[in-house]
Amino acid sequence: HFLAARSFNINVQEFSVGVGPKIFGFRRNVETGVISFGEKKGQSESESESDGTNSANSNVGNSKNMNKKEREEEGDGKSKEIEFNLRAIPLGGYVRFPENYNMTQEFQLEVKAEEKREEIQRVIQEQKQKMGETKGKNGAGTGAGAGAGFVASITSIWDGYTNPEKQKEERLLALETMAKKSSKYNSSSNSSSSNNNWFSGLLFNNKNKIKNNNQQKKERSIIIEEDGTVSTPPIEYYDDPNLLQNRGWGQRAVVLAGGVVFNILLAFTLYFGELTIGGGMLRPTFDQGALISSMPKVDGPSAGILSRGDVVLALNGQPLSSSTSPSVYKSQEAISQFISKIRTTTPGEALHLSVLKSNTKSISEVDIYPSPMNPNDPNSPLSIGVMLGPNFKGQETIKASSVGNAVSIASIEVYESTTQTAQSILTYLGTLLQGKSGSSTGQSLSGPIGVIKAGSDVVSTNNVSAVIGFMAAISINLAVVNALPLPALDGGQMIFVLAEAVTGRKVDQRLQESINSAALLFLLVVTFSTAIGDISKIAVK
Repeated sequence: HFLAARSFNINVQEFSVGVGPKIFGFRRNVETGVISFGEKKGQSESESESDGTNSANSNVGNSKNMNKKEREEEGDGKSKEIEFNLRAIPLGGYVRFPENYNMTQEFQLEVKAEEKREEIQRVIQEQKQKMGETKGKNGAGTGAGAGAGFVASITSIWDGYTNPEKQKEERLLALETMAKKSSKYNSSSNSSSSNNNWFSGLLFNNKNKIKNNNQQKKERSIIIEEDGTVSTPPIEYYDDPNLLQNRGWGQRAVVLAGGVVFNILLAFTLYFGELTIGGGMLRPTFDQGALISSMPKVDGPSAGILSRGDVVLALNGQPLSSSTSPSVYKSQEAISQFISKIRTTTPGEALHLSVLKSNTKSISEVDIYPSPMNPNDPNSPLSIGVMLGPNFKGQETIKASSVGNAVSIASIEVYESTTQTAQSILTYLGTLLQGKSGSSTGQSLSGPIGVIKAGSDVVSTNNVSAVIGFMAAISINLAVVNALPLPALDGGQMIFVLAEAVTGRKVDQRLQESINSAALLFLLVVTFSTAIGDISKIAVK
């Protein structure tokens, strides 16, 4: 992202390695090359340094004019300094671009508008309650009493929801009451006239023209519409051509794709380096079958039948793997299919397994009857009560015979890793959306906790080739995840850019931000789900 953006002279605010709290950082002036340390003058770590994030009061000054002045002081709108930071959690990193509007100001306006809406509704409810009490008192002489007042109040509320014209009258009456209470009501004005002056102190929008008699024209505030509804003025976007959001869809697409492309290139480079000048690319080798990696549950279907270290070779007479030396992906695919078969078995139906026993090294034919994972819930997924894993045999070291051979092997490895990773992640997301979070695919995925645990295990081997292979795998995983068409990720942002390319119109930026916020919730669910799986795996071990 960073290299692509700077090659187009697009402003970049921060380049960060890792996430979380900042450990160390510096700033570099892109014009002079001068490097400086410490916080920016008048700026703390918690504050955003993007354009237009100045604090603002309830009647905010014109952000466009105010920011223009600030940008002129900074040098014709060009970002002079870029932050380079090292952060505490070593999981990926990010590039931050300046915003193209004053987010702080817009947030304050939204808050003020919502407060005004709530105030109007509160006054409306008070007026309805008074109306109900008055009608109740008037009906007391006829025996209606409080019951009549209650019915009148309910009827008034119902009319307000079903009658738009009545809603408008209620809002305008509430605003008039509020104006009187705030001493903005001019008692000397002709209040009985339909064109009375009680609304003169409020910002009013009439046929797209903002009228405000008591505020300066340049100030931005909430808008009271003719029907009494409350809105905010249109966002005033900065016109700086060096902001990412102001570039054409082609350049934005290149910047978005930069991260995914670089991750793939990094993985290829790591593999190519190991094949040519390194110690060789390590590739795990597997025998056919699924390894029983845990002792069976004491009260499970496999208790007394299977043992840790046994290998399931065939299911109902069909080999789990078609190859005698399958790849890691084929091994995992065979296990997933095995588990899927267990899940779809009819209750009471036996599975016939051919098992290579760990103690005798002989093949035994056994029948196992799957049972619900949760004995108290007959509808829970069926299980045979053991954990399964690939039948790992060892590792082989691959060296390239030529540069062309290295390119071929590295390309195949990257392609297979990318496609298999994408297949696993997409399958998991699909099962998660269907409410099947206990699927076998999900058990093979790891979140941040699992990645850190796996990384520490690899580093502890002191094997440089293994560490480089792990780095390549992580880089491919990052590429696949960022390419997913989810709004909060690069792939989702690319969808918006491509939609602009096809239609010739930008997708509304605030709509994009709303969709991104909703997508973050889904990503948090996925992260939480994988974290639970990571913890359970560590606990079992």
